[in-house]
Amino acid sequence: MKIKFNRLLQTCALVLLFLPAFFSCKKDDPTKAVITVLDTNGIPVAGAIVSVFQDSVYNHITGVQANIRDTKISDANGRTEHTFKWEAFLNVEAVRSDSSDTARGYIRLQYQKTEEATVQFH
Repeated sequence: MKIKFNRLLQTCALVLLFLPAFFSCKKDDPTKAVITVLDTNGIPVAGAIVSVFQDSVYNHITGVQANIRDTKISDANGRTEHTFKWEAFLNVEAVRSDSSDTARGYIRLQYQKTEEATVQFH
């Protein structure tokens, strides 16, 4: 009887030891926006200033205006990557560094996914 009790106690201890591994917290993946900037001929634009933002949303209860903005410079492939915590509808604006040309668009981010958008100068 004592041997069965010890065996049961050892099994319970082993289960308790590995139980947290089954219920451990999963780290959230980031919500990303990848923006590609193209010129009028469809060629990627390096060095463009790309802003992803939302400033036109107001909280109806508090009256606080949303102020989300992330600005990066496009790489040699005309791409920028922006990371956010939540999903959102965001405006995209790209400005060439060598002129005042502006390209605009939008992107809808989904929670913990990577979304891509392209803006093109005209």
